[in-house]
Amino acid sequence: MTKTGLRRTLVALSILALVAEGVYLVLFTGRFPLVRLYATLPPVDYAKLTDYRLSDAALLVGAYGLVLAGLGWLLSRVPLPPARPVVLLILAAAVVFGGTLFWVYPVFAIDMLFYALHARLWVLYGASPLKVAPAQFPEDPWIALKGEWVNVPSTYSPLWEVLGAIPAWLFGPENMLAIMLGLKGIALLAYLANVVLIAAIAARLWPDNWPWRVVFFAWNPLVLLELVANGHNDGVMLAFLLLAVWWWLRGREGMAHAAMALSTLIKLPPVFLWPFLWLEGLLRRRGRESLRYTAKVALVVGGTVGVFLLFLWPDPLAWQAFREGDTAGRSPQALAILVAMAQEIPRAYTRVQRVFQGLFVALYVGLMGWFVRRVRAASPESLALSARWGMLGEVWWWVLVALIGVFASNWRPWYGTWLIALAALLPAPAVHRSAFVLSFTALVGDVFWTNVAWQFDPYLPQLLRHVIGVGWVFGVPVLAYVWPKSWQMGCHLPRGLFSEEKRSDIRRKR
Repeated sequence: MTKTGLRRTLVALSILALVAEGVYLVLFTGRFPLVRLYATLPPVDYAKLTDYRLSDAALLVGAYGLVLAGLGWLLSRVPLPPARPVVLLILAAAVVFGGTLFWVYPVFAIDMLFYALHARLWVLYGASPLKVAPAQFPEDPWIALKGEWVNVPSTYSPLWEVLGAIPAWLFGPENMLAIMLGLKGIALLAYLANVVLIAAIAARLWPDNWPWRVVFFAWNPLVLLELVANGHNDGVMLAFLLLAVWWWLRGREGMAHAAMALSTLIKLPPVFLWPFLWLEGLLRRRGRESLRYTAKVALVVGGTVGVFLLFLWPDPLAWQAFREGDTAGRSPQALAILVAMAQEIPRAYTRVQRVFQGLFVALYVGLMGWFVRRVRAASPESLALSARWGMLGEVWWWVLVALIGVFASNWRPWYGTWLIALAALLPAPAVHRSAFVLSFTALVGDVFWTNVAWQFDPYLPQLLRHVIGVGWVFGVPVLAYVWPKSWQMGCHLPRGLFSEEKRSDIRRKR
């Protein structure tokens, strides 16, 4: 790239970074500081903080859409070479964005407040959050942080509850602001670790064209709002998952499986990806080598199960994660349940849920067979590293799609961050488009359900509300995936605004 082209790229990056930072600073940090709102009981969200005003909902969607549209234009039109000034600007902006949103009250989801309450109860009363519901401590002054979920123990994995309790051990269980800031610190560090790991993985796989992949994840407003502003522990889960990919790419498969174990010990979704990592290694081995490899993986899996049992004993089945299907909302499964109820099908909830669970199992087995056939047909011993990752990463993508779209009875916008992180490391343009569009539909769908839909109850019964919301959140990304002539990420367009060809045409016309 010429010096002029590099300057133009830096200018484009700087303009978008300044606009995004202005939105985050003014619309979120300035209006909803954590240090002022942390003690609000019961906790509040964006809808309550803005008195459910439709004007504020429109402001949020407009500002969010502006940042995302700018990001889409940048990724599809502006070349991002692996030049030192470009990389430094991308990473510096990620640090600034994260540092700004560090101070925001979790306005879109109060899960971080759950983490803080769990930490307090564990350190102060010795009550394991995996086994004891906060309702058992009705006199605790902070119990209202758990809201309507006060009778529910933790649904997370043991390692997360240990990490989440560290701020309470360090600062004391009475200092709730310090605990929340500590949890925000963990979330920020996890986000930055994700950025660095995606940069390292992408640079190893595509050394000549990787910075746009970092921007795709690190500058994505859904990622920033959910993983940093809302402080979800999904960022920690993703950090260990990406670390597993990094170790796998370096040929350290034992370390990769250890990282997968740590990811699963934060939150459960990686457990559905883990068998494919084992299969990929198994299919490249023969005879005793495959047996030794499987035995090593089994030891890691056994150790992981042992940690779960250690924290959940004596009744592992009492773990709340096994009851996540007891409720359904805002998901394709919930829509199907409402349709079945409208048709007055007996035991509609149970029947539909069983059908969706069976469909997920069928899809999962089918994906496993598809993956085995692809790997065997491709002779993995002779494949390039990027091709091997392409097959593994693609099947992981489809497993997560099935997990979110079919198995999960409840939809939450931060689930989209899993797909965004994985899409950043995959070669297929359709995957990039779909995940990018989901970045918009996920947040706008959440605004629809929390700020807008309930105000039109006479016209939007639950069934119609789910038809609109589920169709928007899930249907539009599907269209973006299958649309044959839609835009592509990563400067795949040959005649972008900042391309040398385009500037040459302009000069000739002049």
